[in-house]
Amino acid sequence: MTDYIDGWFTTTDGLKLHYRDYNNAPAGSPTVFCMPGLTRNSRDFAEIASYLSPNYRVIATEQRGRGDSDWDPNPENYLPPTYVADMLKLIAELKLENIFALGTSLGGLMSMILQATNPGLFKGIILNDIGMELSDEGVARIKGYVGKWNNIQTWEEAIESVVVPNRVVYPDFTDAEWEWFTKKLYVEKDGIPVAAYDPAISNNMNDRTEEAAPSLWPYMDLLKSTPMLVLRGEHSDILSAEVAERMAKEHPDLKVLTVPRVGHVPLMNTELEKAEISRFLSA
Repeated sequence: MTDYIDGWFTTTDGLKLHYRDYNNAPAGSPTVFCMPGLTRNSRDFAEIASYLSPNYRVIATEQRGRGDSDWDPNPENYLPPTYVADMLKLIAELKLENIFALGTSLGGLMSMILQATNPGLFKGIILNDIGMELSDEGVARIKGYVGKWNNIQTWEEAIESVVVPNRVVYPDFTDAEWEWFTKKLYVEKDGIPVAAYDPAISNNMNDRTEEAAPSLWPYMDLLKSTPMLVLRGEHSDILSAEVAERMAKEHPDLKVLTVPRVGHVPLMNTELEKAEISRFLSA
């Protein structure tokens, strides 16, 4: 038995997008609105959502082309402005108020864009290993594997496809943890594991950063009134220590938590991460 229900909504251009709704907290509780990374889906938030759900309603979204959401017949739509519009429609349809954003990587960029362009939408923002600019090294690593899974036939091959680019990210993972992590990204169809995203999401990455992500430093002044928590993997190749430190200096209410012995991204499943997230939400 799961602790969430599956929900769907229809975008303005007619796609049916999926989200998980952990609606177990008392009526009137704040909502934690979760947005995943580039290739990721709602399963990435399973552990932190279950942990938070006794006290917060948790919505774990899936962008178009990911998870159980429809793929977009026009890959040119796989860009942050489209995703932001989709999320605004979902927030409006669910009539959400008293919202905290929790965004991993691309989802964190979306959180900042949403708040900067809709002041007061979120009470606070948790950024999971993302900041005002991206490191070229990490962007190159991501470009190297996104959309390149077409020839996988077995779960062993699927696991290997995840291990190779991520071994430096999670150096302490056991074989069981690699299998657990792979099954967050892959689903089985006709006996063959298939990555749960449209490979066409990589089309817009040519000669660009992660999905044409701009530098968000111009938004900093618009975000200074929003409390923020930044989770940074100690060995992140996307959010550098220098960028995180500059963010903490320029923002009057921003804390950086460095998560040891992981890269991009922290998985929000350790006691350290859960405690800091809880502290931030209850402050």
